[in-house]
Amino acid sequence: MIKINKIKRIQKKPKETEKQKVQSSQTAKKQATKDTDDNNCFKFITTQKGLTECCKELSKVKSFAIDIECENGLHHYGTYVCLIQISTPKEHFVIDSMKFPTRQSLLPLLKILEDEKIEKILHDYSFDLRIIYTQYKSRPKNVFDTQMACLLIGKEKLGLASLLEAYCKITAEKKFQRYDWTRRPLSEKMLAYAIGDTNNLIFIKKKLVAELKEKKRLTWCEQECQEIAGKNLKYHEQSFYDLKGIRSLDNKQRAILLKLWQLRDNLAKKHDKPLHYVLGTKQMMEIAKKPPRTERAWKYMPKSNRYIKSNTKLFSDAVQSAKGVEIMVPPKPRKKMTAQQKRDYEALETKRNKIAEKLGIRGHLIACNDQMLEIVVTGKRDCLREWQRKLLV
Repeated sequence: MIKINKIKRIQKKPKETEKQKVQSSQTAKKQATKDTDDNNCFKFITTQKGLTECCKELSKVKSFAIDIECENGLHHYGTYVCLIQISTPKEHFVIDSMKFPTRQSLLPLLKILEDEKIEKILHDYSFDLRIIYTQYKSRPKNVFDTQMACLLIGKEKLGLASLLEAYCKITAEKKFQRYDWTRRPLSEKMLAYAIGDTNNLIFIKKKLVAELKEKKRLTWCEQECQEIAGKNLKYHEQSFYDLKGIRSLDNKQRAILLKLWQLRDNLAKKHDKPLHYVLGTKQMMEIAKKPPRTERAWKYMPKSNRYIKSNTKLFSDAVQSAKGVEIMVPPKPRKKMTAQQKRDYEALETKRNKIAEKLGIRGHLIACNDQMLEIVVTGKRDCLREWQRKLLV
């Protein structure tokens, strides 16, 4: 059975007069409910039967808003989806994705996400879609990114909190932003907070579309959102060579760093703790330069914690195993340009920036650095979308 829960709007309100309170409350309620017959309840999905019924309802709509809450190495080891929030014009769903950790278990919803006939509205695809793809090997289609719409309109503030305040007169509560969403059971306040964003996203999308049409930029947004579906969505986890400061070490120190980096990952995974709980990157760099010489030194060194103190032999052995080993950092790949290509690049960049300034948008939207480099090196503009090519004629 799908449990019905009452949503209590969670919002941090600034100080205001009684009259302002009444007016802002009425305005927010009126705007937030324009697209929903009943935004006071949602269905909390925890079973396969509930998921099937939820997806049956989703298959009937033309579009829905979606958001996720994740664990991203803040409280536990790894990155994975904890909750999936979905709002249609008439209903709201909160899916406990920890009950559906595999592609097969979440397949009914993944088929909906991959259905080109149904539009998925979200804010800032870059993180959410990458996590969904990495964990479930699913590539959502027909996506509308409200952050991309904001960029193409020329808005300075791009966060969802800014949109909620601007269009719905809601000041978003921040208390659960860094919350451990793996905890169960979830309280009513947590679930209400989770559904709060998608609850208003459909209405916000309509407002943004109206502004895009007014500026004659809706096709730009459609082309950019279509491009999203074809991008490499795999979540990039930090590699050894991505560590900040790695190029400041010599080859022998990097060998020690690699052993410490591998041990840190193993211990974090074993104890289900974030990497920085075991050993911070900055501290790891300092140790690589001047490691403790004995197990006792490991135990009593500054900032030693319980994970280090209970594994002093492992840390000491890791350093010893790096003796005689040297690790070089591979050079960063760079495309070299001729003198003429450099002049062409600068001319194209100047033209792009003038157009961007006139339109009131950021230059990288018209052509990012990689696109400009490809244009001057190959002489082709296939890397540009149609709207970009028209601007750069």
